[in-house]
Amino acid sequence: MEKLRSTELLEIVAKSEPIARKLRALEQAKWPVSFSHVIQPAQAFLVATIARKIDKTIWVFCPSVHSQELLYESLLNWHPNALFLPEAEFAAGENVLPDPEIAAERLALLMQVERGPGPLLIIATRASLDQAAPKRGALQSALVQLRRGATRKMEHLLEQLATAGYERVTQVMTRGQFAVRGGIVDLYSWQAPLPVRLEFSGDQIESLREFDIDTQTSVRDLRSADLLLGTADDQYGVVRDYLPSNHLKIDIEPDENSDAQIRISENWIEVGPEDFNGAFQDCEIGEFAIGDLLLIEAKRAQFVARLQEWRTNEARIVNARMPVSRGTTMPSCAVKGSSPSVRHTDRNEQIASTGMTGMTAQRPWRRSAAGAAAASSQVLGIGSSARSMRSGRYAATWPAASVASAQRWPCHS
Repeated sequence: MEKLRSTELLEIVAKSEPIARKLRALEQAKWPVSFSHVIQPAQAFLVATIARKIDKTIWVFCPSVHSQELLYESLLNWHPNALFLPEAEFAAGENVLPDPEIAAERLALLMQVERGPGPLLIIATRASLDQAAPKRGALQSALVQLRRGATRKMEHLLEQLATAGYERVTQVMTRGQFAVRGGIVDLYSWQAPLPVRLEFSGDQIESLREFDIDTQTSVRDLRSADLLLGTADDQYGVVRDYLPSNHLKIDIEPDENSDAQIRISENWIEVGPEDFNGAFQDCEIGEFAIGDLLLIEAKRAQFVARLQEWRTNEARIVNARMPVSRGTTMPSCAVKGSSPSVRHTDRNEQIASTGMTGMTAQRPWRRSAAGAAAASSQVLGIGSSARSMRSGRYAATWPAASVASAQRWPCHS
């Protein structure tokens, strides 16, 4: 079956009646709208579903930086254009400056909000609402856009930079600096992720490129670049000033004083009898960590290599019958070739061979299923010998794939 795209999954959830009813309430501005019993891993998915249906800029407020980071990382799977507003970093002590990268990220995002038109999806913390920010409108008035091919006098640009507090240096190394070499101007704006290099031909900007600070080499060509004429220290407003009345607010795990139009929680936060319609609950089916998958794949690769070695040595497949209690697995062991507990049958050889074939398949889930299936019934292990069991050599046994598989396909003596 063709894999569903993320947008199709969001659409399926949006059409389910409990969710669709609340989305209609959002469209009709019947505030507040609450979503209860939404587990933490599903909160980003629900936010993306709401953002897909509501054509407005949405601010999502999390209770902590940790929950903000978790929600943002998960949200990128469903809404790749989501934006992250870091909390302002305050100086830890005297002569210790805040991280300039965080200050630049905040300025860049607030400039994008002020410029519009949106819609945007912004992930922030509730504490960041009252943190200092440039006064509303100050960023837009201090913004100058540089365009490749545009007419601009180099002398006028240098004068603007000096007046705005930019430092002239021989080589640009940090934000708030600019350097001049002939008809080339390097400058690093306060909000930019990388510095830009302008090449003038007369009064025309002939080339506009981002460049790397360490190597001083160009990274990519640009059509335009934003220059912020003003210092990052002009913090006379707060972040709350950037939320006009037509923007929506979503509170994750809201407190009793929440004024958000949309509220999402793992608990019951609605009025009336508790209702689990539309709840997002834990489901362990198919749930795994990437580290577990890598470990399983490494063990499987090692086992497949051993199988190939057995085949090369023309090993025989046997069935080791030993008393095993229901719901347990048998540890790997060695069985002497002359042991009466080891016997060979055509049926067991066929079952075990099917397991080995499945374990070498290309698709991981097919290998997993085949490995578990081959461990069922009376087949407790796969034995081998260099030529035959009667040669007196030892044979390794193959236990059930895991405790879970042994419980699903119980072993019988």
